[in-house]
Amino acid sequence: MISVQNLKKSFTDKKRGAIRAVDGVTFHVEPGEIYGLLGLNGAGKTTTMRLLATMLAMVSMVPGFELNAVLAFIPVVNICMAMKEVILGIYQPGMIALVFLSTALYAGFALLVATRLFERESILFRT
Repeated sequence: MISVQNLKKSFTDKKRGAIRAVDGVTFHVEPGEIYGLLGLNGAGKTTTMRLLATMLAMVSMVPGFELNAVLAFIPVVNICMAMKEVILGIYQPGMIALVFLSTALYAGFALLVATRLFERESILFRT
């Protein structure tokens, strides 16, 4: 489950002054549910996703979180936790292998999907 409430991000531009990239985004996604962020260019979709990914990485660095078989399959968190444990010298080789296996599986699936989509090149380019 992912629950976001009143997410905000602003920055300062030299020419335009204060810019609100994300202003009060709230949503709730249940496990197995597919959720899309739609909006115009510059609406803050990418910034929202970057904030969420960064927060996942930051949470994985909090003391007390240890790499386990469930967390080894969560993208971003698994790599951050594996790096933390390797740096601290407390890693378990089996868990590190599980992280790399899960990352390879995700990458393989992404390549499979991309290959299937680009096999329909004639549809994409109307040739």
